[in-house]
Amino acid sequence: MAFTGPSGLPGAPEEGAELYELLGIEGHEDLKCWLHRDVCEWMTETPRTHDGDHLFFVDGSGYFRFRLVDSGVSDGA
Repeated sequence: MAFTGPSGLPGAPEEGAELYELLGIEGHEDLKCWLHRDVCEWMTETPRTHDGDHLFFVDGSGYFRFRLVDSGVSDGA
């Protein structure tokens, strides 16, 4: 099942910041990611990989694998 819609951002959104969750990146305290709430909701309804990660395909970049650690977003397990 592929998610098509709003995405994560490496920088702050220019508008509509209230629609995004600001998440830290473990091991890189100086970095943050803005994840759209629709993505967070989709993640709660989508199974993770056998390693417990979420896997996204990013146009032009390939696959992006990550997991949420100690966040307010449900893990979707």
